[in-house]
Formats: sequence, structure tokens, C-alpha cells
Amino acid sequence: MGKILLPFLVPLFVFWCFPLAALRYYVAPDGDDGNPGTKVKPFATLDAARDAVRGLKEAKALPQRGATVCLREGDYLIARTFELHTADSGTEKAPIIYRAYRREAVRLVGGRAIEPSAFVAVRDSGSLARLPEASWAHVLQADLAALGVTGWERIGLFPVDDPANRERPFTFDLYFNGEPMTLARWPNQGYARFAKVIERGPAPREGETGETLPVFEYDGMRPSRWVGASDYWLHGYLVYDWYDEHVAVKAIDAEKQRITLVKPGFYGIGGYGESGSKYCAMNLLEELDAPGEYYIDRRTGVLYFWPPSPTAEGRVIVATFDQPLIRAKDASNVVIRGMTFEASRGHGIQIEGGSNVLIAGCTLRNLSQRAIVIRGGAAHGVLSCDLYNLGRGGILLSGGDVPTLTPGRHYAVNNHIHHFGMQHKTYVPAINIEGVGSRAVHNRIHDAPHMALGYFGNDHVIELNEFFDVCLESDDAGCIYTGRTLLTRGNTIRHNFFHDIKGRPGKQNHGAFMIYLDYLIAGETITGNVFCDGSDRAAIFLSGGLDHTVTNNIFVNVGAPVLFSSWGLTWCADLIPPMVEGLESTVDRTVPPWSVRFPRLAEYELTQDWLAIPKGNVVANNVMVQTDDVALYYDPQVPADAVVQRNNWRPDHDPFADIEKHDFRFKRSAAINKRLPEFRTIPLRKIGLYRDAYRRALSRTPR
Repeated sequence: MGKILLPFLVPLFVFWCFPLAALRYYVAPDGDDGNPGTKVKPFATLDAARDAVRGLKEAKALPQRGATVCLREGDYLIARTFELHTADSGTEKAPIIYRAYRREAVRLVGGRAIEPSAFVAVRDSGSLARLPEASWAHVLQADLAALGVTGWERIGLFPVDDPANRERPFTFDLYFNGEPMTLARWPNQGYARFAKVIERGPAPREGETGETLPVFEYDGMRPSRWVGASDYWLHGYLVYDWYDEHVAVKAIDAEKQRITLVKPGFYGIGGYGESGSKYCAMNLLEELDAPGEYYIDRRTGVLYFWPPSPTAEGRVIVATFDQPLIRAKDASNVVIRGMTFEASRGHGIQIEGGSNVLIAGCTLRNLSQRAIVIRGGAAHGVLSCDLYNLGRGGILLSGGDVPTLTPGRHYAVNNHIHHFGMQHKTYVPAINIEGVGSRAVHNRIHDAPHMALGYFGNDHVIELNEFFDVCLESDDAGCIYTGRTLLTRGNTIRHNFFHDIKGRPGKQNHGAFMIYLDYLIAGETITGNVFCDGSDRAAIFLSGGLDHTVTNNIFVNVGAPVLFSSWGLTWCADLIPPMVEGLESTVDRTVPPWSVRFPRLAEYELTQDWLAIPKGNVVANNVMVQTDDVALYYDPQVPADAVVQRNNWRPDHDPFADIEKHDFRFKRSAAINKRLPEFRTIPLRKIGLYRDAYRRALSRTPR
């Protein structure tokens, strides 16, 4: 919140403050891999520099202070993943560093630049017949096949983790002046709605099977233009506003105004109330009717593009590469610093195994998948990076061992992450944490259709972050979300600032929450946070869980501060047996380390009746301004003491210095020490981004 210089030391990773290593190699776009890699005669590729360092290590000739590979300014077109392995590791005191030279603009690009001269007016009658007539004077075409560009032959697909929708399409192929362009779609903004569902189709998520395909009627005549088109998809919220999906179209009946899909939706199709039944159609030349839209004919390799400004004044890149730009596998003590990773259909950086790989001061943008994926290993970190325009999520931190509660010690610190979930909308957060003992600290996260941070596992710390303007298209969603397991517990959410999180526009069925602990999650600590300007439902939703502690928070204009439910007694009762099975098949809660770290869990009776009653929850020492009461959506059999509420202050006046300016310091007249003697000062000025060696300036993004 307050933007000040804040010294922040990341444990186990102090070596980037050391003087530059004695040995340097240089890489430049106009270099040559036959050169010695000096400043005057640089290499052309990272591979050559890596191999030179590796050769010195093998010959035991690497200086004690390690090596630095300096990249000179320019674009490095990546056609093969840059790989780092065990042989490429440094030491804690002498890491191997890959960095931009003296803050020069270094870009690793997973695509191919298209020269302005390659674009010409559309002349062939077949294409013009498909294009809207109003677009004829604006749309240009470029023959990618003739230019030698590859990777356009089929729309890119990536796997997802549900049985009904094994693949989703990439919809980021084209970038203009550093911004993603839009695959031609209808409507141009937002979604159309089903006029009438004719066949819902089976819902695989609910265990339903069958060969009946979904069919719905549409309003108006616009979709009738698509008869004869091929390889186009519907994307949207087909049933619920917390689950988006892509499903290809099988056929259109223009006479009956009906669309048939090629397979069932995950939950069938057709929503309820204001939820679901929303779609847009994409990948249609017939809908290329606005600046920034494009279409690639997958049969001929011709790109059709309506540029937002003259192509002669812009930089056009077609993304073709679909693997990580950099992959570190079992590498340790490596620093990647000060570079930009962009215009790729794959992940930006992927780290597997190893330890102490640091990504610092980098920009990762315009990527179809995640920016950074960390799986396994220990103490890998993402520090002071900017991540935006991401087709899926931002950072995955997966590490540590749940049965032994061994921490992974991964971290995401001081990162600005925004405009993510741009093509795959739901459950692709800015930061996703799995395993044990990772941290998300001092990040600024905003502008996304669904959740900002998701987590599973134990002993994670989520603190000093700022979250706002997320869940923008969602209902029944949370800025921070977890659920569906008895294994997740012992995590701490503290000293964060949540504001302006209200869910999608219009009437909502359930609302958007700032913290959503779903499906009987238990044993979490929520303390010292500020919640301001939320939906009219609640700031925190604890859905049937046990043993949560909500203390020392400030709530302002958020509906209910906390909403409790006893859904384990009703519609989600059938989830309890598989959750118990998941716990017992993974850990023995009755012996160390679990019995020591989580003694309360060792006391649980793992029966339907016992677990279904929410108990052991505490809401205490909170300040609640312009809010409703704590909401208890409990069934009659829930005892009155299931939630302990004590020492919560609901002032009848404004106790803060300036709510409008998000200054939540207490006025002297509030007498907070007398009202709530146990209330601890929240470090408001430390929340959010801070300046360091990598982040010299702070974002001016409006709130």
C-alpha cells in the first residue's frame, strides 16, 4: 500500500548481491558461435555460452567466483528450448549467472517477426466473400507458408486435467507492438447467450456418460454466416460462471438456428439464473471485423490481420514455439536476470528439480501458457519480475513433501502480475502453490477473470500482497481459493490488502469472495489483513471447515465479514468419504511429523457425522466498518458454539485516517487500544511492491 524502499532479504539466496563473477562470456544477436565469447567477439547463442562454461567446469578451470553470461541488446529468436542441467550448476557462493548486460533490452522471443512488406491487401474472391464487407478496406494478408514460417498448420492445443476436455486451443498467435491480438471472434466483447438448450448432453464431471451431443438454439442470424466454416470453437461459461471451457462446433443448422457441439461440456450446457449459458465463437474469418483481430487459414498458411495501426509503424510477431523458452532440470545455483521472455505458445521458464535457481528482474509477457513453472527441487525463487498478458497463469510453485512435511522453500516475492487468464479463464491464478512450505510475499496482483492465488498443502505463507480487480467474470469464486481436501491445513494468510473484488457485473447467484476456503478445508489462519470494497455477500467464505482462526483483520464495506456454512451436512456430504480416503492414503496423522505439527487433526473422528459439523472456528479482535454481521448459514444440528465470536468491534463512525485513500491507520479518537487491547498494528506501509536492485520504480497502475 505505502510505496517505500523496503529492504527484503530472501533466505538462502544472498549471492546475487555479490560482485560480478571474475569470468564473463558475452552473447549478442550479431555474434557468432565460432567466436571466443568476448565482449568484442561474442557468441550468437546462449547454448554456446553455456557449453563454454560447462567445458571450463569439466576441465576444473572455472574461477572460484563462478561465471556470468552477459546478453547484449536485441531479439533472440528461440527455436529450441535453452536447457540447463546438473552440469550447468554453480555453487551458493559462486552461481552461474545469465543476465542482460547493463540493463540493455534483451528479449527471448518464441516467434517469428513478419516484415511490413509481407502484408498486402486481400484480393481473392473466396476470402472476400467470407470477410464482412466493412472489413475489406482494412484487413491485410501475409503468406506465412511462403515466408517459411512454420507452426501454423493447426490451431495449437494444450492438455488440461479433466476427462471431458482433453485439450484447449491456444488463442495467442499474433502480437503487434508488444500486445496480443484477438483471434477473430463474435461477439467482439463479452458473450452471447443460448436462446434455448435443446440437448443438455451428459455432464462427465457428474459421472454421466452417453453419446448425446449438446445442441442449443441461438438468437439472430449472425451465427448462420458460419455455415461452411471449419475448425472454430465456442468458448465461455456454458453452465457455471466459475468454469470456462472451449468446445469445437460440429454443425450449424441455419434453418432451425441451432448449433451442435462436437462433445459434451464438462458440466453439460445450460446455466441457471444469470449464471452460465454464455459463449463466444472464435477462429472465424467471417468475424474478422475489428482492429486487432486476426485469422490464420490452417490449410493455406495465410494470415489475415486488421492492424490497429499501420504495419509499417509496428512490430508484428507470429508465435510458433510451443515449448518452454528456458528449462532448468536438476540445475542448482543459477541466476536468470533482467531479460524479457515473450511471444511463445509454451511456458516462459520451467524449472524441475535442483535448488536455488533464481529468476530476478525479468519480464514475462505475451505467453500462451504459464510464465514460470517450478516443480520439485528446493528454494527456487521468482523475485521482482513483471508478468502480464498471459494466456493461462503466472507462477506455479510446487515443492516439498507432504507425508514428511519437508518444506520446498520456493518463493514468489515482489512480483507484479496482471492480465492473466486471458485465454483459459478459470483456475489459472497468478500464483499457484502446491506441496509444503512455500511463500508468496509482497506481490501485486490484479486484472483477471477468476482467482488470483490458489494453494494446496501445508505451511505456506501468503503475506504482504495486494490483490484487486480479480474475479471480474466470475460468480461463486474467490481471490484466494482452495478446497476439497483434508490434507491442506496449517497455512497462514496475513497482512494482505484485498480491495475492489466484487465479481462479474450484474445479479450474482453466490458472489465473489476475497478468501474462499471451500469444501471443508480446515485449520487455516487468516490474520492482520485489510478487506475493503467487496461484493455484498462476504469477504471470507469458510465452506463447512473446522478450526479456522480469523483474527486482527480490518473489514470495510464487504457485506458480511465472514460467511460460514454447514454444507458438509447437505449437498457436499458425498465429498467427505473420498476426502477421508485421500487423507488416510497419503499420511498417518497419528504419528510424527503429522501428529506433532497438527495435533488437532490427530484427534479428528474421520466419520461423516463428525466431520460434517463445522466446529472450532474463531472470529476475534477484528474491526468491522460498514459491514453486515458475521453470517452463519448453518443447519439446525450445528451447535451454537461452533463459531466463537469475541472482541470484534463494529464502530458507528469512521475510525480510519482516510478510507478513500486506503489509509487504514486509526485516528487517535478511535482509541483502538482501549476498544481492542489485543489488536496488533497491521504493517500497512509494507504491503505490496517495493524497490530493490531489480525493481527501480513502482507501478502506477490505477486502483
